[in-house]
Amino acid sequence: MNQELSLPPQAVELEEAILGAIMLSSENLDIVSAILPSDSFYKHEHSIIYKEILGMYKRGEKIDILTVSNALQRSNKLSQVGGAYYISMLTNRVASSTNMEFHSRIVAQKYISREMIKQCSEIISKAYSDSMDIFELTDYHIKNVSKIIDSVSQGKTMPSMEQLIEKEMDLYDARSNASSNRMVNGIPSGFYDIDTLTGGWQNSDLIILGARPSMGKTSLMLCFALNCAMQGTKVKIFSLETSAIKLVQRLLLIMSELNPNEYKRGTLNVSDVSVLNNERLKLAELGIEIDDTSAISVQYASSEVRKWEMSINPKNSTKDKTKCIVMADYLGLFKPEETRGVNREQQISGISAGLKRIAKDNDLPFICLSQLSRAVEQRPDKRPMLSDLRDSGSIEQDADVIMFIYRPEYYGIEQDANGNSTQGLSEILFEKHRDGALDTINLTFDNQITKFKDINDQSKNQSYSNTSLKPNTSFYEVEKEEEPF
Repeated sequence: MNQELSLPPQAVELEEAILGAIMLSSENLDIVSAILPSDSFYKHEHSIIYKEILGMYKRGEKIDILTVSNALQRSNKLSQVGGAYYISMLTNRVASSTNMEFHSRIVAQKYISREMIKQCSEIISKAYSDSMDIFELTDYHIKNVSKIIDSVSQGKTMPSMEQLIEKEMDLYDARSNASSNRMVNGIPSGFYDIDTLTGGWQNSDLIILGARPSMGKTSLMLCFALNCAMQGTKVKIFSLETSAIKLVQRLLLIMSELNPNEYKRGTLNVSDVSVLNNERLKLAELGIEIDDTSAISVQYASSEVRKWEMSINPKNSTKDKTKCIVMADYLGLFKPEETRGVNREQQISGISAGLKRIAKDNDLPFICLSQLSRAVEQRPDKRPMLSDLRDSGSIEQDADVIMFIYRPEYYGIEQDANGNSTQGLSEILFEKHRDGALDTINLTFDNQITKFKDINDQSKNQSYSNTSLKPNTSFYEVEKEEEPF
């Protein structure tokens, strides 16, 4: 059959049965309305009736054959739908209301199919136009497809309070075991004090890592990525500023601790080349994926994360889920959804809210880097504050964890208030922690290889020795265990 003459996907008989069942028992509307949006019916008359019923429900009116007919009569729509006879006939289509949810989902699938056909037809038409930027068209397509799917995704069964309590008790048991065994219940960062404070990176959390330029934001993110990957966590990095090959270079230098100048000049000696070869094999085995597409939108990131996470944890998989974490460098480089008539603060607000949705919808931690304003440089104390987050206060609102990097030696401060040397010292300031305490964590920073480490590596590694959290043993050879990452 010619495709142009084919009828769009539809299930008219099920539409009739659904409307009839609602008028026989208004309790069925609770099931249907949670699945079907107001425009999901194929037959125009059915769409009018359904919208009228939804309006009656909102007004608190009783719903049956007579009340629906009267409501349509008052709005001068009764004749449009075939009169009172057609309304009463709908109830004759109902064989049983026990399969109401199943029927509704079939109608929803037909609606999605029709909308997808409509969207694809529009995409094809616009793709032929030379005036349309192909990347804007791609973002437009992703955004609208997501809206279509989301419009019928509200029908998920809400867990009962008993189920929620049971899940929370399971989480508590996990935290209790973690506390007694000195384990993290989230994804370990690989830094002892950070994991002690946070319990590891938690699913659905948006974690903001902010700092002024040259403080080591990207370096710390890469250290987090390596540590997470060495624990078996899958890591996806959106690098909007730095190419993937540059990040791989930095990862190799962090892992091998080779002289970066000799590496870049290609003058490593035989021994160093052997070390490099060993580390590159280990890096290749880690589950790190880098997307260095520039100027991406939140919609693009959302789509890519969804596909990536589903490829790792298929929906029908019965095995334990593999832990996943997403990182992005950096927030200010995401392309905003709206640009016309919208100021920068509103654009950033939309981006930060979108990143939080990605974390929540995919149930994974999302670490995103953020630039800070120049206000930091104008204060005697250069330690960042929440108000220094550039362009928007909504970042503070959307984030679950906000931490800053401060390196005193960068500002020429050689000693702290107690006269201790600040050489190589890096302070990680936790300024927001929705589910925990605030604190300052001290790390060391090797500026040459841009690598962060725990202070007092020996004692920290010893403290980890009786737990499953050994950040570097899966990464370094046995003889290097005294140098945890």
